Amino acid sequence: MVKIAIVDDNLTLRKNLELRLQSYPGLTVQTFASGLKFLEEIQKTTPVDLPEVVLMDIQMQALDGIATTYHVKAQFPRMEVIMLSVSDDDDTIFRAIQAGASGYLLKEEPAAVIVQAIRGTLAGEAYMSPVVAKKALTLLRTHTTKASLGKPTLPEPIPGNLSKREIEILELLTAGNSSHNISEKLFISTYTVQTHIKNIYQKLHVNNKMAAAKMAVDRKWFSR
Repeated sequence: MVKIAIVDDNLTLRKNLELRLQSYPGLTVQTFASGLKFLEEIQKTTPVDLPEVVLMDIQMQALDGIATTYHVKAQFPRMEVIMLSVSDDDDTIFRAIQAGASGYLLKEEPAAVIVQAIRGTLAGEAYMSPVVAKKALTLLRTHTTKASLGKPTLPEPIPGNLSKREIEILELLTAGNSSHNISEKLFISTYTVQTHIKNIYQKLHVNNKMAAAKMAVDRKWFSR
């Protein structure tokens, strides 16, 4: 069973999401009415009972979801956090990524997509709504461009320990493709794609898609 926590100060939305997720097998769901309450509870929870994935609202009173995520990742770095928001503005997305979020979904997404994001995140993916993924990669490239002004801009060589297939998949990941999209483009199974992605993470010494994409963008491996 995958242990899920929902952190949202809107009772109606919180309960609605809980009911929708409970209809899927293999998930156990707990809910929390605020970021502060969630942080208090996980301090008292035994490691075996800690949630594996947190669905975190952003706009909450007292302590917002981004600040809560920062505290969660500082104390429990292996706990995955997926932001749930009505907002897709650039600043919010960027701050959520900086805080350590593993995914970012708009609240309008159907339950099936949220469940897919939960499972994908546990498999090492950084799952985002398509519009958010495009913005995140644009922000990443913009931030890298600004940071590199006045510095050499020659691309670094791609690590030699990556296979040809892994390089191909990394390029597609960096372009914002999900495992499912990559499997369709390369005519291989999603399981095979996820296996390659795990190998890529190990070889690059990163833990998620955004970290791998940032490395590829920073080092201009796929510059055109």
